[in-house]
Amino acid sequence: MKAIKIRMLRTLTLIESHARLTQRILAEKLGVALGTVNNTFQELVDMDLVNLTVEGGKTTYRLTGTGVVEKMRLSRLHLEEKVGVYNGIRSQISVRIDSLDQSKKRLVFYGAGSIAQITYVVVASRDFQLVGVVDDDKDGQKFFDYDIVQPTELLDGYLQGRPFDIVVLASHSRSQDMRLRLVKMGFSSLEILGLFDAKV
Repeated sequence: MKAIKIRMLRTLTLIESHARLTQRILAEKLGVALGTVNNTFQELVDMDLVNLTVEGGKTTYRLTGTGVVEKMRLSRLHLEEKVGVYNGIRSQISVRIDSLDQSKKRLVFYGAGSIAQITYVVVASRDFQLVGVVDDDKDGQKFFDYDIVQPTELLDGYLQGRPFDIVVLASHSRSQDMRLRLVKMGFSSLEILGLFDAKV
C-alpha cells in the first residue's frame, strides 16, 4: 500500500478514536509536518470521509459513514498486504529449514526478532528441536519460553550444556554480521544456516 494510503488509514483511525485531536498532535503522532496533516485533512473533508465542526473555538473531527467504510477498506488492504509479506517470508524460511540435513535436528536461533518468531512457527511444525536462542542485544529477555543469552554461550556444540547441531541466523538485516561473528568464534559454514542466503 502506498505511503499516502497508509497515512490516510492512520489518520482515519486516529480521528475515529480521538474526535478532539488537533492537527498539531496528529502531525506528531504520524511523524509528518503540520502542513502535510492540513492537506490530508482537506482531502478527507473533500472526499466526504471526515466532517469537522467548530464549537466554542474547538474543532471536532468525525468520520462520516463513507469514512468508516473507507477506513475498513484500507484496513483490509493493509492487512492483506501484511499477510502476503508474512506468507512470502514464511515460505522462504520453510524452504531453507527443509534444506537441512535431516540428521541435524537440534537448532539454536541467533536473533530474537520477528524473523525468529516466523522461523519458530515453521520449526514447530516440523521434526526439529529448538535448543535455545542467542542475541547480541536481548540478553536476559525471553523468546517464548526460552531465556535469551549472548552468542558467547555457544561453546563446542553446546549452548549452556545442551547440545545443538545448527545455528540458524534468524534475522534478515543482521545475518552477515552474525555469520562473521560465528566464523570468528570457530564455526564452520556447515554449522550455520542463513535463512536468506542466495543459494538453497
